[in-house]
Amino acid sequence: MALNPASKAASTQAPVFEFLPALARRRFGARLAARTTLDVLHEANGLFTFVLRRNEGPEGEVLEDRFAQMRMLDHRPDGYRLFWKKGNGRWTAYCGCNDDGFSGTIDECLAEIARD
Repeated sequence: MALNPASKAASTQAPVFEFLPALARRRFGARLAARTTLDVLHEANGLFTFVLRRNEGPEGEVLEDRFAQMRMLDHRPDGYRLFWKKGNGRWTAYCGCNDDGFSGTIDECLAEIARD
């Protein structure tokens, strides 16, 4: 079976998704409050969304906060672009020091999220 661009991206993302949640929890674990968990959601198009889930109130209501996204770059298989969620609910490119959209490897993106 021949590889097409979609199957190539899917085969690249599968190993990434397997270790990304554990890597993110290790990187951000010290910052998580009590009764808060960090999850990483994965979509087939190379999109990873970081979600904080908190148990609130006496009934244990779960609140979700989707705070960051990494999107796979087409021209660089090991590269991702970083996005953050604005107050109006829209995702926008995270700007680095030079006001360009921040892009880098998984480790660089996680380091930038942790730094910010």
